[in-house]
Amino acid sequence: MSLIKAPVEYILTHEMDTDEMNDNLKIIEKNTNRLQDLSNQLLDFRKMEAKNFQLNYMRSDVLQVIDAIYVRFKSSARQKELSFDLQLPADPFFADIDREAFTKIISNLFTNAIKYAETKIVLVLETAENQFYVRVMNDGNRIPEEMKEKIFEPFFRIGDEHGLQIQSGTGLGLPLARSLAELHGGKLYLDISPGQSDNVFILQLPLTQNVSITIREASPEQASDDLPVENSGEDYPRSKLTLLLVEDDRDMINFLYQRLKTEYAVLKAPNGKIALEYLQKETINIVITDIMMPEMDGMQLCSHIKSNIDTSHIPVIMLTAKSDIQSRIESLDVGADAYVEKPFSLEHLLAQIANILENRNKIKQSFINSPMQNIGSIALTKADEIFLQKVTQVIHKNLSDLMFNVDHLAEALNMSRSSLHRKIKGVSELTPNDFIQLVRLKKANELLQEGSYRINEICFLVGFGSSSYFSKSFKKQFVISPKESRNK
Repeated sequence: MSLIKAPVEYILTHEMDTDEMNDNLKIIEKNTNRLQDLSNQLLDFRKMEAKNFQLNYMRSDVLQVIDAIYVRFKSSARQKELSFDLQLPADPFFADIDREAFTKIISNLFTNAIKYAETKIVLVLETAENQFYVRVMNDGNRIPEEMKEKIFEPFFRIGDEHGLQIQSGTGLGLPLARSLAELHGGKLYLDISPGQSDNVFILQLPLTQNVSITIREASPEQASDDLPVENSGEDYPRSKLTLLLVEDDRDMINFLYQRLKTEYAVLKAPNGKIALEYLQKETINIVITDIMMPEMDGMQLCSHIKSNIDTSHIPVIMLTAKSDIQSRIESLDVGADAYVEKPFSLEHLLAQIANILENRNKIKQSFINSPMQNIGSIALTKADEIFLQKVTQVIHKNLSDLMFNVDHLAEALNMSRSSLHRKIKGVSELTPNDFIQLVRLKKANELLQEGSYRINEICFLVGFGSSSYFSKSFKKQFVISPKESRNK
């Protein structure tokens, strides 16, 4: 707190150059993060003391979880010029774990290793009978044997008298990690075997948990069978907006399906790879996706949706148990429209869906009904903007051609007629024919404002066969006649 308060007071009372300001802000940021970590650890510790910390076991690829944690820590190891190696089996390795608790255990072991290592850190995963072992080794000064249990006591830190320099920390990381390991029915201890020169922490956990309290993930093969694209055999309500749920936990996706199907036509996919197949053949209005999934995760799916011209207009809501700031930033970077944390309020999720769809509908209706509204106003991504520019250019190039139609537009854009229909419908709520006519009418309004042509001349310039049909179409679209628009 002192290292947050003091730099803030200094900034408020002194004039300083940019470098000095940045130095103070870095101190504030670093210690704000430390304060947040301490708060989170204290909250977890209090939950366990009150016996309120419950684990949700899921059949998980342990290697995938470890690799995701490793990615977060390898830059810190690199900054300290440490060798950081993972020695993992070649094939996927599955066990029943609480992902969040397991992540906290390994994260604390990595944090501890980076603080005290001299040159290297090594993680080794091994299995034996119904257990698996994660060994995290560092080559820092050896922890004395008499301290092997003291280091797991809350707020205890080894000082210089034991040959180890005190590092920044709270003394809660290892006790919290041990408590989480014991909640798993496992152990966390310091290996003091004779001849062992490194500090070796061993996490021992069971491969399986009690079935009655286990929430198991479906394998990709099971999920594909259990989560068909059809609405569980019901008639697919084409009149409703279509929502695509992407989630690998069967209980979660079935729960959401039952509660969303009254408002929306709901399609289900067990991972991002299968979701992309649905997006290629169905008109989807919004996607709700988990982040951590097999085959293709939610980040990759969202990035693909937002960068692909066929799907970039589709809003994406991230629904995930990952609550850290970095995951939120990554979601925004790949174009997510909203981020909802698990455990979530169903009312909040429904409000997010309705709000996104309603706001987009307002933008589209304003574009459709206003003669002055620019076509670019309905582009919510860069890919949409580029697409609309190309479409408009093609239509303007053929503006006076009465025979120009959807087939000509699709050919000019090198798209299939069905893909063009899905894209234009998704961006504007219009069919391609109606969109072509709207572009013509907006161009007509532009010419009306210029005042260089008479109304009957403009009608032929923008591809209408008769002046009366042009005036009727203009008034139907914008509520005012061409003459009234010119006078305004």
